Amino acid sequence: MVRYAKNENSEVKGMIVRTNEGIKMKLQGEKYLFPGHPRGHILTSDYYYTNFSVLKHQIKNKIFNYVWAELEKGTKDDIIIKEIKRVIFEELSPILEESRFDFLPKDKLCIPVKELWRAMSLLEKESSYVKILKEVLCFIFQEDDGYRFRWLWVNDRISWWMRWMGAERLIKDFEKALIYLENAEMIGDMKDKIRLLRRGLILVLKDDNIRNLFIKLFKELNWKKIKTTKADRYYFRGKYFKTDHRKRILGFDFEAYDY
Repeated sequence: MVRYAKNENSEVKGMIVRTNEGIKMKLQGEKYLFPGHPRGHILTSDYYYTNFSVLKHQIKNKIFNYVWAELEKGTKDDIIIKEIKRVIFEELSPILEESRFDFLPKDKLCIPVKELWRAMSLLEKESSYVKILKEVLCFIFQEDDGYRFRWLWVNDRISWWMRWMGAERLIKDFEKALIYLENAEMIGDMKDKIRLLRRGLILVLKDDNIRNLFIKLFKELNWKKIKTTKADRYYFRGKYFKTDHRKRILGFDFEAYDY
C-alpha cells in the first residue's frame, strides 16, 4: 500500500516522468511510478467549478439520477433512453468543447485510456454518439485516477473469452462485475454512486443499437491493455477500496480477502 496514505501529513513530492506508456509520476518514497498525472487546475479550483467537475456533475445528475427517478416512476425505457441521448448531445457536448484545450495528446495518455480511445475511434462511423462518449470517458479516466482504477478493476472481473459468448451472457457478466464493484467500495456514498451507475448502464444496454456497439467495442479492445497493473493496484489500495477483495484464478472470479 502507498506510504503517503499511512502518514498524517499526506503531502509528498512528485516528479513527472515521460515514458513509452504515457506520462507518469515518480512519487517520493513509493516503489512504483504513478500512472498518469493529476492536474490540479482541471480537477478543482478554490474560485469556480472547473469544466471537469461540471461534466461529472451533469453525468451523475442528468443521466444516472434521472434514470433512477424515472424508473421508480415507471417511465418506459425508450423514453428514458431518448432523454439520455438528448443530454449527451445538448448538454455534455458543449462542456467538452470548452474543455478541448485541456485534453492531453493521444500519445501521452495512459495505456488503458489510449487503447479505449483507439477502439472507440474505429466505431465512430457506427453512431454519432460514439465520438462524444469517447471524449467523455477518456477525459474522465485520464484525469481522475479513482474512476480509472475502478474501470480497470471491473475489467479484471470480466472473462476475456466472453467475446465469443452471446450478448445476454456478456451483459450478465458485466452486471455481475458492477455488483462486485459496489461490494468492494468502503464508503457508503461511493456504494450509492456505483448502484446508480449499474442501474443506468444496464438500462441503456436494453437499446439494440447501444447493445450492439457495446459488444463491438468489447470485441475490438485489447484486454491485455485494459487490466490493472501492479502499480495500479498498489495506488488503488490507498483509495478506500477493497482492491484485493476478489482474485481471478483460471479465468474465474473468487472472493479472496475479507476486509
